[in-house]
Amino acid sequence: MDLRLTLPDELRIAPYADVAMVSHNEHGFSVDFAALGGLGLDGSVDGTLVARVKVPPSVIFQIAAAIAENVDIYEQRYGKITPPPPEGS
Repeated sequence: MDLRLTLPDELRIAPYADVAMVSHNEHGFSVDFAALGGLGLDGSVDGTLVARVKVPPSVIFQIAAAIAENVDIYEQRYGKITPPPPEGS
């Protein structure tokens, strides 16, 4: 298949997200991307949702495989990615 995509002008500068949250229901998956801000007065972390992408179940494995493949390529080129410490440590 030859897939040709057009990039709309409003997406040429992509929003930055430093957190992603995945949820699902019987119809599919939602991936929310957010940019974190500062700490709230109560110790909570403030953030702004910058994008929400809804994905059918049939596509989620393709996305997971593509991310894993690209992480491997990235690490070969730029070095190992250090994951953040687990929450609470």
